[in-house]
Amino acid sequence: MPQDRVGEIGPFKIRLAKVTDATGTREFAHDFRSQVTKEKVTLLTGGDNPPILYEIPCTYTALGQPETVHLTSAGRDASTKRPPARRALDHRIEYTLNQHNQLASVKSLAGEFVYGYDANNPMLLTKMTGPVNEVETTYEPHRNLITGVTNKSLTEHAERVAGAQQRQRHEGTKGGVVSSYTYSNDVLGRRESISQGGEAFGMLKLGENKIDVAYNDRSEVTGAVYRSVSRSGQGSHYEGTGRFEFEAAHGRNRQ
Repeated sequence: MPQDRVGEIGPFKIRLAKVTDATGTREFAHDFRSQVTKEKVTLLTGGDNPPILYEIPCTYTALGQPETVHLTSAGRDASTKRPPARRALDHRIEYTLNQHNQLASVKSLAGEFVYGYDANNPMLLTKMTGPVNEVETTYEPHRNLITGVTNKSLTEHAERVAGAQQRQRHEGTKGGVVSSYTYSNDVLGRRESISQGGEAFGMLKLGENKIDVAYNDRSEVTGAVYRSVSRSGQGSHYEGTGRFEFEAAHGRNRQ
């Protein structure tokens, strides 16, 4: 718990200005909307070591939406005679918005992430494209219910060849499905089945699988049947591997 709090009192608002605890202090600056425009952190390092200083300035759009967050390391305490520490961190995050004031992209040290929305219903997120993967989400045509989520790889896997300073590319991995989820919903909007697949489930030795869900007349889950897919010369079929039943009255379940 903070040992000290200093508040700025204004008409109908109280803004937190400073917090002091066992780890150090954090000081806040605000704009006219009472949004934090800068956080200054003094981190105690213990003993006679000088504290480490961090600053996190933030900027906003004219409508008050986040625009940038910039985390910087300010070195050692200037009150000491020791030379300042080398700048350890400089991480800037930038946000952009679309015409509907929705998040359109995020750019950071990890790369740029771009977000796309349904043309007919801009409230529905349909695609996220990052530096190495792309996630697509599909919905029912007349209900805002998710029918599928697919995570695809956009890069080729690479690894060093033993004894050589060059990379060997593995063909066939670009654009591969890392994970996929397919959902079916009943007339009440309840999720009837969940199908899972992709390379990630193969790595976990789970393979493709499907889960069927049962409900009672109060829409409480009363059972779930887990099935794994089995490949054969005539195609794929599901084999039952487990059943779970729940006692809705007491929230208990048995396998």
